[in-house]
Amino acid sequence: MSRRARTRTLAALAAVVMACGVTVVMRDITGVTEANAQPGEPVTGRIAFAGTEHRSLGYAVDPQPDRLGPTTPLLGEGPTHFDDHVSARGGLVVFTSLRDELRPQVYLRDAGGGVRQLTRGHDAAHPQLSPDLRSVVFGSRGDLWLVGVGGGEPRQLTGTGADEAWPAFSPDGTEVAFSGDRDGGREIYRMPVAGGAVTRVTNEPSGDAGEPAWNPVDGRIAYTLWTGDVPQVRVLTGTGVGTPLLGGDQAAWRGHWPAWLPDGSRLLFLSLNQVCTCPADPNAVKVYRADTAPGLPLTAPPDLLLGENRHLSSPSWLADGSPPKLLVSRTSAPTWFTATLQDVRPDGSDPRDLGVTVLREDPEAVNDPNLLFRPRAGFDPWATRQSYSPDGRQILLSRFEDEGGLRVQRLWLVDADGGNPRRVPVADRQPGDWEFDAGFSPDGRFIAFARRSPGGVRPNGGQSRVVVVEAATGAVAGVLRPPPEVSDQEDTQPAWSPDGTTLAFTRGIISDGPTGEVRDNHIWTARAGALDQQRDLSALVCGSDCPVTDDSPAFSPDGGELVFNRESDGLLRVRLPGLRCEVLLGAGSCAAPVTTPAGPFQPRDAAYAPDGRIALTARRAGDARSPEELAVLDPGTRTLHRIATHLPGRQKEPTWQQSVDLVVDAPTAASVDVDRTASIPVTVLNRGPATSPGTALTVAVPTGLRLAGLRTSGGTCAAEELRCDLGVVAAGTSVEVVADVVGVVPGAHRLDWSVAGAVLDALPSDNADNTVLTVGELPTTTTTTTTTTTTPTVLPPPPPVSPAGPALAVTVQPNPSYVGGRAVVTYTVRNAGGSLATGLRLDFLLPAQVPVAALPPGCAPTSCVLPDLPVGTTQVVQVVLAPTAAVRTEVRGVLRTTGTDATPDDNTAAAPMTVLQPRIVAVPPIGEPGFVTSVRGVDFPPGVPVRLTWTPGITASAAPTLPRADGRFTAQLLILTKDQTGPRTITATGPGFRPVTTPFLVVAGSIGPPDMVARR
Repeated sequence: MSRRARTRTLAALAAVVMACGVTVVMRDITGVTEANAQPGEPVTGRIAFAGTEHRSLGYAVDPQPDRLGPTTPLLGEGPTHFDDHVSARGGLVVFTSLRDELRPQVYLRDAGGGVRQLTRGHDAAHPQLSPDLRSVVFGSRGDLWLVGVGGGEPRQLTGTGADEAWPAFSPDGTEVAFSGDRDGGREIYRMPVAGGAVTRVTNEPSGDAGEPAWNPVDGRIAYTLWTGDVPQVRVLTGTGVGTPLLGGDQAAWRGHWPAWLPDGSRLLFLSLNQVCTCPADPNAVKVYRADTAPGLPLTAPPDLLLGENRHLSSPSWLADGSPPKLLVSRTSAPTWFTATLQDVRPDGSDPRDLGVTVLREDPEAVNDPNLLFRPRAGFDPWATRQSYSPDGRQILLSRFEDEGGLRVQRLWLVDADGGNPRRVPVADRQPGDWEFDAGFSPDGRFIAFARRSPGGVRPNGGQSRVVVVEAATGAVAGVLRPPPEVSDQEDTQPAWSPDGTTLAFTRGIISDGPTGEVRDNHIWTARAGALDQQRDLSALVCGSDCPVTDDSPAFSPDGGELVFNRESDGLLRVRLPGLRCEVLLGAGSCAAPVTTPAGPFQPRDAAYAPDGRIALTARRAGDARSPEELAVLDPGTRTLHRIATHLPGRQKEPTWQQSVDLVVDAPTAASVDVDRTASIPVTVLNRGPATSPGTALTVAVPTGLRLAGLRTSGGTCAAEELRCDLGVVAAGTSVEVVADVVGVVPGAHRLDWSVAGAVLDALPSDNADNTVLTVGELPTTTTTTTTTTTTPTVLPPPPPVSPAGPALAVTVQPNPSYVGGRAVVTYTVRNAGGSLATGLRLDFLLPAQVPVAALPPGCAPTSCVLPDLPVGTTQVVQVVLAPTAAVRTEVRGVLRTTGTDATPDDNTAAAPMTVLQPRIVAVPPIGEPGFVTSVRGVDFPPGVPVRLTWTPGITASAAPTLPRADGRFTAQLLILTKDQTGPRTITATGPGFRPVTTPFLVVAGSIGPPDMVARR
């Protein structure tokens, strides 16, 4: 429907409802299709990949010398953000993080666990708390800055043009020490916090002085002196040249990053060195503690407190009244060379480690890249790939693990945040198999993957073949068999076309060359169902069986293009079905290898976004030892945006999350008279970029209103289920729904609408709306009938959500609800903080005695992974319950987040829920033909039409009765004069409750009911 036609339709509908005694106030919904995302809001989902050297914060509780153990995540389990440069004082913790911006900002964790962002737009490093715990000093782009612990605008302390960094407060908080190069080489300086003259502290004859740490008790300054590439810790009293911290057998030790303990005597520092009896890895940096009380330099070995095989930095001591903790920034993975499943936003912000290990990279691969694919014993090759499920809510990946004495590779499935890991079943799996390069079919029913059976690094192990299994059961649906003329070649990297009819894959031979492996690979395609009609696409676009190395095919979202990488430095695009080929990245033609001396270097592993952009990896430099980094390519402009240059380690095999933006738009207000019907139009729009299958609209109807009907031309509706199933809503299209709502109780009542689909909604802030329906009194008429005035019932608004960070509120509508009816639990997640809310998961704590009728699409029975929530926005999640018994209970919810949250106390919410069982009774319960009995009802939905019938017997025609606001009614039921006698049942039926009954006895005229006088 065109925009103009849709406008005419809605205007006509508004005119109709106004003529029926209903007023509807419409929003300007004709402009919905033109609405844009707010700046900073995500427009697509995340990019997942396998990577190394992600960093986060950890702690060890009261570590004792030489009793080494692993650190625990400081900010809790789950996805970990990229946090670094931690420091503690007085129970508070400050650190830098990439969780909200591309460059590090300063954050504070308070004693209650709340985390708040203190800076914006900086490139922050080495934050330190003041002794009075009111300020934080930090470095940014060569200058020093000061910010309050409550945030606000930072104040610049230095701005000379020199490179000044690494500030530290004096014991009284009036001065800061820092490292600077204002006199040439780096020295330690001090200056008043209020401003004033800068004093040089150190005067080292050679080397560079940095990393100052001011003693909190006696004013000594510890610092690191770099002589060449050798760092050593020194301690200075006054000015001049510091005294080495270590002497004796440890005099030549390397040491850096000093940090004082609160007692002013003991000093933490980092060192790669160790004594011979040390149980730690000799190649790992360790945390030591030295007691300076005996005098310097120390001749006794310092205490070893932490020796993990991780990259450690920024040691700090947290003394908050509980057992003390050693804080560090460290590699998030168990070892620095372990690759884990990670993700990042498409602009490069908020890189997260999802806590799922993938493989153990050979540590020597940093010097010999051939070890990435042919590692030494005990390490794993980079033969792995991850893929989002079609709905964007799960990630399919392969993981190396130890099983039965073998190193095997298995397929796993995890939620999009890394939670709920479970192994994928494969019916014919053998103990030593390696399973890798897995991807879902577009409908999610099948998984195609490569399998080496038995597994092993070439020349060990079997040939790799592509296998297709049913995703739910693991039953083998097919195995791709190569034609006889290429039966010696291996098949890997299967990729489905968007319509599910074609599989593209890599086929070739790997052999040894003078400097490493030589790969002769081509891109092939096959018919997906029968796995036949195989053809060599590389040869077709080359015009011959050209000697090229192609791999990693990927289809565009519309299926019209196929991209793949070509050695050494090319990315090719083939337009289907005409097979027109072009070099998308690199210089050269489709008939030869592509080499680009100026870069990008070795672009590969392309993965399409639903909007047509491409995620890929490329080496950071031309050197083959240079690690890969993530980049995003705009195919239209061929602009390559490197989004992970600021990250350490390597990132490989990206996959881009499918996402939609569903919008629901309803009138702001409407009015209707009691017992009249208001027809309320609601629009559901999918802004894309992906298609939204399984789309459903849910309405929460409060007490005081009755939903008489739901209708739509774009799906099926069930008013009794409070839901419309709209099916597949294509990107850029909308569906109209009309709700017929009856006014029951005078007053203002709020209808809550929400929409959800199977595919993750990347902009959840617009998937809910509400309409306030005001029910007015019927016009008064002059009659002799006595009327009863009912006090209007107004539904209270939802409980307020705290205005600090992500918070949760919950309501139940209607309340009370009724046995056999439906109740809608509405969870409202709001981000009223100052930064993007990330790492969100909503746990449903629903009453066990009340069955669930419908969950939001994509949610599990107990929880729902939520997308990132921009500042100032809300997301509504609605669960429909189907009460089966009367109960008074409570509905609760818990919002979990690994992101910034200043007040975690408001992440739990509860609401009372009452379920009533309607009941009827006949007074009296006995009567003769011709008698009119009284039927009295209690605990019925107010205003709902209740019909009374006999079984057996004939029910006289009568209008339904309407329960009062208190749920009670009194009605009359006639026994026809010639009706049969004997026992029968009175049944009350109506919308929103289960039929209820009461017994009745019809007797002959000679037997009268009690107290009834009859003529004989």
